[in-house]
Amino acid sequence: MLLCHRLFHRKFYRTKIPQEKKDKPCITKREKEVLTLVAEGLSQKEISQKMKIQPCTVTAHVQSVYKKLDAPNAPAAISKAFKAGILPTD
Repeated sequence: MLLCHRLFHRKFYRTKIPQEKKDKPCITKREKEVLTLVAEGLSQKEISQKMKIQPCTVTAHVQSVYKKLDAPNAPAAISKAFKAGILPTD
């Protein structure tokens, strides 16, 4: 009975995700700041000094962005961020 209720709930009460949400990865404000600085050519050490955070925190943000954008490295992440509209093209 409980399993049937769960299946019913999943089928009829699932919220639909708008198409634009599916296309644009969810990047946090802080991750966007780090990615912007990476795009400007700053090293992770320079980013940590500029943002006044630990280098390991910068690394964590960069790795999170790579994962969310499905990018193996900085150039790929920057390219995908521009294409997705996450970073401005100005």
